Amino acid sequence: MSKENKSKKSGSVWRRFRRNKPAMVGLVILTVLLLITVSAGFIVDYETQVIRNNARERLQAPSGGHLFGTDNVGRDVFARVIYGGRYSLSIAFITTAVSMAFGAIVGSACGYYGGLFDSIVMRIMDVLNSLPGMLLTLAIVAALGANYMNLLLAMIVSTLSGFVRLIRSTVIALSDVEYIQAARSYGSSDFGIIIKHVMPNAMGVIIVNAAGSVSNMILAAAALSFLGFGVQPPLPEWGVMLSDAKTYMRQAPWCMIAPGVFIMLSALSINLMGDGLRDALDPRLKD
Repeated sequence: MSKENKSKKSGSVWRRFRRNKPAMVGLVILTVLLLITVSAGFIVDYETQVIRNNARERLQAPSGGHLFGTDNVGRDVFARVIYGGRYSLSIAFITTAVSMAFGAIVGSACGYYGGLFDSIVMRIMDVLNSLPGMLLTLAIVAALGANYMNLLLAMIVSTLSGFVRLIRSTVIALSDVEYIQAARSYGSSDFGIIIKHVMPNAMGVIIVNAAGSVSNMILAAAALSFLGFGVQPPLPEWGVMLSDAKTYMRQAPWCMIAPGVFIMLSALSINLMGDGLRDALDPRLKD
């Protein structure tokens, strides 16, 4: 595909995506969330408002001094929420990116070549797929210890099989189409065919599923941290904040509402974008 054709195709996808109002709302919400979390260091002070206890200001209701109130040890909930986004969102995006990259390499090789390599990899994926994702993640974290890096590793392992299977099936469907056979007849290498022809045409399906995966990973990371198997206190991850606040949910509901709303907004925005991308990348739809 020439650069001009690629540019036209990208422009067509963007126009269809832009016309989808819910998808644009999701894009705006996610952009705002990312900007707030990335610039958290310029908005609030980490040491004094996120980590340090201040018993004199504990469980204060939302006010001008504390937009989302304070928690049970006097820490600013707004500061912890925006810093917590760094952990929650990074877990989701890193997990999906690594799983997708591994799935692209292994899944495309399995789908394109088949044979013994494909059989061995698929049996390994069958084993991983036979275990519930949450249970597998809990088992790995329990074995390695609960912290940020081990949670990342556990969630990557639990999501690998889905991406490998998805990309393998997509590559198999594309391997025998006419333009792939034409590329083979011109003497193109297998690597070149996969990179230049197979993967670009599989990206629509991959991107849409990756969006859904990011949303699921945000919820899974929060759930695992809530249960004590993820990021550990006093680090300000959204699930950790919910866990800390559950004891005071009647006395200080704002401690649970703030991180809960951010979890909901982040997952909702990505789901809306995923729906918009699915429609925008549908080749049956025209401008």
